[in-house]
Order: sequence, then structure tokens, then C-alpha cells
Amino acid sequence: MAGIVAQNYGDALFELAQECGKTKEFKEVLTALGETLSSNEELQLFLKHPKIAKEEKKKVLKEILKQEDPYLVHFVMLLIDKSRFSQFSDIVKVFEQHYHVLHHIEVAYVQSARALSKDELQDLRAMLEQHTGKTIEMRTSIHPELIAGVRIKIKDEVLDNSAAKRLEKMKERVINTTL
Repeated sequence: MAGIVAQNYGDALFELAQECGKTKEFKEVLTALGETLSSNEELQLFLKHPKIAKEEKKKVLKEILKQEDPYLVHFVMLLIDKSRFSQFSDIVKVFEQHYHVLHHIEVAYVQSARALSKDELQDLRAMLEQHTGKTIEMRTSIHPELIAGVRIKIKDEVLDNSAAKRLEKMKERVINTTL
């Protein structure tokens, strides 16, 4: 759960995006920036380093965001100025929560033993949308220890149809069977 500071910044950013009529655009840019940060450890270290001047950090971020909405760029610069950029990922989570509520979207975390094909993902999304009655945004990851099948988490609900889970249940039944 995001702290109060991240909550306030996330709320403010979402309100700004709504006023601009650009909630989808802001979400896409924030997601892309978050992915860039998480995949680039050197950039993370640069932005977190206390001895690197804020102006240098802002210069790098402006270059990354040069084609983006000026309000969004200004918001990111504000995070640097106020020494709040360390909470960027939590702020994005708050923004995404608002976005999902507004657009009736549920996030499904899908783990599979292997990469799923586009058709499998499409079928799975359709099944989950029917199950939840909402639009599904899927976040997939590969977990070979599942052996086969999938494990899906939506909010607090876990649907586990993996071979590993079925083997675990079978083992429990064998152990609990009295002869």
C-alpha cells in the first residue's frame, strides 16, 4: 500500500490527467517510464544518488520525456525538486488504481510455466472478463516451477490450475488416505 505522500501525489496527478482529458496517455507514459526505470539499474542508481545535482537528474528525465505532455513532464520535474522521485513507482500505482476504477478494469497477474501464445492469452482474457464482469489487464510472468498450467491472481482471489498445485493436492490426498 502506498504511503500518504505517494497517495497525495498520485491523487493529484490523476486529477490533473482528468482535467487535461489525458488519463490514458498519462498512464501509458507512466507505465513506460516505470518499465524503463525497472529495466535500467544504472538509471535508477543515477536518479537515487544523493550527490548528483537535481538539475542533472531533471536534464536526463527531460530527454527521456521530451515528446510527452508538458504537464506530465512538469510533474516528474516536481518530484525531483521535492525529492520525491524515490516514490515514483508508488505514485504510479496510485494513479493506475484510479485509472482502473474509472475504466472498470481489473488487473490479472498470470503466471505460467511457459510463454502463452496470443490466442491463449486472448482466450484467457475473455474467460476472466466473463468471470469478473470487467475489462481485464493481464500482467504475465513465466514460472517454470509450475510445470504446466497457469496460476492467476485477481485482487485477493487466486485461481491455481498448475500441474504443481494438482500434484500437491494429490500428495495431500495420498497422505491423508488411511489404509
